[in-house]
Amino acid sequence: KAKALHPSEAAATKADLANDDKSTSTITKLVHFQRHGQGTHNQLYQQWTDRTGIPIDLSETNPELNPLLLPDIIDAPLTDKGRNQCKEQRIDKSKYFAGVELIVVSPLVRALETACITFEDHLPSASKIDDGEEEGVRWIAHEGIREELGLLLCNQRRPLKETLLEFPHVDFSLLAQHDERSDEDVYWKQHCERTSMNHADGTPQ
Repeated sequence: KAKALHPSEAAATKADLANDDKSTSTITKLVHFQRHGQGTHNQLYQQWTDRTGIPIDLSETNPELNPLLLPDIIDAPLTDKGRNQCKEQRIDKSKYFAGVELIVVSPLVRALETACITFEDHLPSASKIDDGEEEGVRWIAHEGIREELGLLLCNQRRPLKETLLEFPHVDFSLLAQHDERSDEDVYWKQHCERTSMNHADGTPQ
């Protein structure tokens, strides 16, 4: 069974593995997981709860009672607090990110922003090319790690062409829909079709 490691343990483990690899042919990869910073949908949820004294019922289908169904919350980005959370992570944990080879991220904006801020040192840059690291770290967007929860619009991807312009260093070719001429979020459409066949709380009928 896989064990989650504290960053300090992970760093020590990485060093041990590097030493072991010198005498064996075993190739071991260390994987870091990170949740996105506070999004505008998280902030809205907290504001609603503070104002009404009652948490939002996420299974509610009436937008007047569940503001996370309102169109203006689609693909919720990070708040200022969320961006600062990511900056703190970069400063506090950057020493554990040495040797990063691949960054796989959800295609939702809050996740992309989180990754770009936290792993800013691994974004494509002229300095890395000058140092001979022409390829650098590969960035890939993947639907398999995308957040799902009912029909909340904060989890629907905005038009792909907008995301491509803002994050040109990320490879979006693995998405279910990668036609720059189409704004359709195929993954979301399929998720809605599956969810519509479930009970209100998202469980299968």
